[in-house]
Amino acid sequence: YESTERVDQILQRLEPLPVEVGVALLLPTPLQVLEKLIDKLDLVQLMGIARIGSLGHPFDPAVSERIKFLRQRYPDVKIEVDGGVNLTNAEMLISAGADNLVVGSAIWQSENVPETISAFKKLINVARR
Repeated sequence: YESTERVDQILQRLEPLPVEVGVALLLPTPLQVLEKLIDKLDLVQLMGIARIGSLGHPFDPAVSERIKFLRQRYPDVKIEVDGGVNLTNAEMLISAGADNLVVGSAIWQSENVPETISAFKKLINVARR
């Protein structure tokens, strides 16, 4: 959202295409910016870290309240969280209403990548029940 002033134009061009359309929001961006866009969106990606661009930045738990707000206000939109997602906070994010979790450093910086992926899959299956 913050990377262009032409969000409306971009969404308008995408509307007739058979694609899912989403927008990513930085942590400080007010969720109210979605009001004029939500009808054109399939997905909202919320950043879970304050500084984007590289692996390993600390997770901000405030994203949980943002997820809950979106889930209540826009029950049909997919909610994705990117940044700082790990095995400690993934269940909380899903419980808050997140549909998708983007996991980077929690996997790539783990000592056993296949085991970590398996742990995420188990956690997600349990949390979604």
